Amino acid sequence: RALHLPIFIDTNLAKASTTRTYNIYDKSGAQSGSIILPWYTQRLTTADGSINTGFSAVSSWYNSLVGTVRQPMRHGLELLLNYTFSKTTDFGQVGGQFGTFYGSNFPIDPYNIKGERGLSDLNQTHRFVGSVVYAPQMFHSLQNNVARYALDGWSISGITTDASGFPITAFMSANAQGALDGGLTGGTMSSSSGLGSPGRAPQVGRNVFKGPGFNDLDMRISRSFPIHEKVSFQFLAEAFNLLNHPNVLSVATTGYFYVAPGKSSGGVACPSVAGSGASNFNGCIVPEVAPYTSSPLGTATSTSGVLYTERQLQFSGKIFF
Repeated sequence: RALHLPIFIDTNLAKASTTRTYNIYDKSGAQSGSIILPWYTQRLTTADGSINTGFSAVSSWYNSLVGTVRQPMRHGLELLLNYTFSKTTDFGQVGGQFGTFYGSNFPIDPYNIKGERGLSDLNQTHRFVGSVVYAPQMFHSLQNNVARYALDGWSISGITTDASGFPITAFMSANAQGALDGGLTGGTMSSSSGLGSPGRAPQVGRNVFKGPGFNDLDMRISRSFPIHEKVSFQFLAEAFNLLNHPNVLSVATTGYFYVAPGKSSGGVACPSVAGSGASNFNGCIVPEVAPYTSSPLGTATSTSGVLYTERQLQFSGKIFF
C-alpha cells in the first residue's frame, strides 16, 4: 500500500447546490438510461478563476503473485522463467510521463475523490519474461576435426516478454453546456494546465477498458573461433523483435460525445428536454463509434519507435588478442 500520493483539483469551487441530468445512449443509438450529477455553478472567490491545488491525499493498493522457474546450466541448457499476476488500484493519482507536476488527473467531482477509485494507470495484470541459453554439446566428441571446428562451440540465446495492456479511461469529447470548469459536472479540471477539461465519461469507471498488450522476442547466435593460442574471432548475429510484432505505444482515449440539448451528434438527436419535470436536463452522452469517428476508443494511434521498434537484425564480429 502507498499513501499520500498526489492529486490536483480546483479549490475555488463552492459545493454544488444543484444537479444536472444526462441521457445515456448505447452503440446502437438507443437510450439505455440516464445519470444525475452534481453541477458546480459558483466560485468561492469570484475574483479568481480555477485554483489548481495539489494534495497528498491518494492511496493505492498493489497485490501480486510472482512465480519463478530456474534451471541452472545443465547439459548445455540454462532456463529462467518469471511470471507476475497482479492488480493495483488507486483514487486517481497524477499520471503521465512527467509525473507529479506535469502529469494529469481528471476527477469529475472534486468533492468526491473516492468516486475516482479504479485500476491504476500502470496496472498490468499479466507479465511473463523468459530467457534461455543453449550451447549444444553433442559435437564435442566428433572425431572429424573439420566438422568439430565448424559445428562445435555455437551458443543460442533468447529472451521473450509478454504482458497484458495498461487500462484505458474513456474521456468525453466536449464540456457540458454552461460548465464552470469542464466536464459534465462543471467542476472537472486538468491538473497539468489548470483549465477546464471534458474529463472522463461519468457512467463508466476510470480505467475500465483494456489497452493493447506487449510482445517482444529477441534472439542471439554467437560463436568463438580459435585462431591462435591467444587470438580468437567471435561472430554474433542478433535479432530484436524477431517476430516483427507491432507494439502499440498509444491509443485513442476519447470514447463518448457530449451532445447539447436539441443538437445532434454521433447518430443521436438529443432532445431539448428529457421528459416532464426535467428542467435540469443538460444533454446526452453518446458513444463514439464508426462512422461518426475515425478513431474509436482503443484505436492505435502510434507504435513504439525507440526501444521496441520493428524487427532489426544486427551482425558483428570481434577479434580478441
